[in-house]
Amino acid sequence: MDPVGAGDGFNAGILYGLLHGWELARTLHFANTFCSMVVGLIGDNEGVPYYE
Repeated sequence: MDPVGAGDGFNAGILYGLLHGWELARTLHFANTFCSMVVGLIGDNEGVPYYE
């Protein structure tokens, strides 16, 4: 719906995976999922999910 924050969301997912020592495949899957949730709503913060 809104591409604002797509790159930021992807990068945040990558950093989270790297900081937690995940394998590359899991990290990329998480980053892609995180990014898709960010762009699913209009606005730059509304789509940012909580990990819990």
